[in-house]
Amino acid sequence: MLKKAGVLAAGVLAALLLCEAALRINALRYRGSPADPRTAAAGGLRILCLGDSYTYGIGAPPGESYPDHLQGLLDSRYGAGKFDVINGALLGINSSQLEKRLPGLLRRHSPRLVLVMIGNNNNTLLESNIFLFAPELLGLRERLVLRADFLLSGLKTYKFLKHLLRLAAGGADRPEQDDPPDACTPQARRLFNEAVVHFRRHEYKPAQALLNQALAEDESCGAAYFQLGYLTFTLGDPAAAFPLLKKAKALGFRNHLIAPLLSQELPTLRPREFGALLEKVLDYDLRSICRGVAERGAIPVLLSYPYADLSRDRVRRRTAEESGGAFVPHQAAFDIPSRRYFCGDNPRLMFSHLNSAGYRVFAEGVLSALRGSERTRGLFEGGR
Repeated sequence: MLKKAGVLAAGVLAALLLCEAALRINALRYRGSPADPRTAAAGGLRILCLGDSYTYGIGAPPGESYPDHLQGLLDSRYGAGKFDVINGALLGINSSQLEKRLPGLLRRHSPRLVLVMIGNNNNTLLESNIFLFAPELLGLRERLVLRADFLLSGLKTYKFLKHLLRLAAGGADRPEQDDPPDACTPQARRLFNEAVVHFRRHEYKPAQALLNQALAEDESCGAAYFQLGYLTFTLGDPAAAFPLLKKAKALGFRNHLIAPLLSQELPTLRPREFGALLEKVLDYDLRSICRGVAERGAIPVLLSYPYADLSRDRVRRRTAEESGGAFVPHQAAFDIPSRRYFCGDNPRLMFSHLNSAGYRVFAEGVLSALRGSERTRGLFEGGR
């Protein structure tokens, strides 16, 4: 029996090693053939924009993110082809995940300037470096899971398997699921679908009421538990949201947002203990990011979000100054006098994404700050 188990384990290990080798070889070929035709064709000074959904451009139509507007502003000032702005953002990413992905992004794009706006999702502990600083705040299970995730995240086979699991868990970019499982009764499904319509219109209270009705009709409707949990979290009541999300998971409902949301439970419910700790994580990650950018001969620029985040902005400013990069604070890069620049996808204004007009204002502020910074102004001389 032991001999058979040993042979099986050796076979599995050999298969994993072969898979890892194949994925790495394929990655090397991929780096030599950029998928983005602009990457291969453009000859201008390359600006790589890294971050999460605020850089990706959630809240505005495709092609109207702040990197898109920045490209348009540069083209109008300096002429087409002088600058090439690349949007390398990933939805929902935290600073530790970006720190791990940075080498590959730099190899692929070879930028001269790297704009980084990150940290908004650091409550999400997936692949987080948090265990390096205060393991005593985490239970044994959390420590083991985070450490294993951190150590294995360098393996392409592990990332590939995680990607497959994410697709199996419902890989749609939107949080709601239009067609809940057949386990929900027809009446619960009808109420759920009505709630989704209100949710998309940012009519949160009616959506919440309909989801509660759906659960009163059918207590086994996992989709309704998930959507109500997500909505409750959005409305600022995480203590009530996490039990709903856990119930959805226990019922077998699958959505790619469940794991990231549940990973926020400890830092969200224990902000005093985790606040300073997460600043340490951000500082550690940003220093590593800036160091990696500088080693590739590029200039790191740390951007603040379009809302006041004073304690983390102090970390960003200090890290930028000590790394020889630049910092663009929200006061200089973005001045929002009203709600008209926000898309309203979150009732808490400071966490709402921008609309197209907002991203344009943001891009204008960023360019103005870059042109005025001693560290970067030399790259922008000669424009109008």
